[in-house]
Amino acid sequence: MKKHTISVEEWHELVNNGAEIPVTFYLQGNSMAPLLRIRRDLVTVVPLRRELIPGDIVLFWDMTRGEKRYVVHRFRCFRGDKVITIGDNCYNNDAPLPREQVLGLVSYAERMKKHREGDLPAGSGKRIELDNAKSRRYGLIWMKLLPVRRAAQGPYRFARRVGSKVKRTLRKGC
Repeated sequence: MKKHTISVEEWHELVNNGAEIPVTFYLQGNSMAPLLRIRRDLVTVVPLRRELIPGDIVLFWDMTRGEKRYVVHRFRCFRGDKVITIGDNCYNNDAPLPREQVLGLVSYAERMKKHREGDLPAGSGKRIELDNAKSRRYGLIWMKLLPVRRAAQGPYRFARRVGSKVKRTLRKGC
């Protein structure tokens, strides 16, 4: 099967015209860590053709930083007619957004061993299914642990700072 390179914006236009094609790309940020890894996991997004279920991982567009950007985050809930999302590595919900801004559902990810920009070595990584009940349960548990993760954030950062100072001291030998 021949692969074509198109932007997410072009893919969205095709989907709006009735196309049922997936789009695959590398993530650029770390907001979905530890589940999805920056520049290492290829995510495949399919058009959204069903009602969202809490724990789903979705692709949406966002304008909160003054420019249009595409974001992959976990669906948390509906608040009225708005969609509430949150990244797995985030401590606060995203701004509520209209349902029309949700473009697709992350079907699966491929964990690559190594990655060079522009490379799409399909099939060469471990496949992680993300559109299933097990993945949604993981997401719901992860979201329920948010208060614990917030509380652990301070001691974790302190331990990392101390650890890096110890490493620097050991490297210097003094």
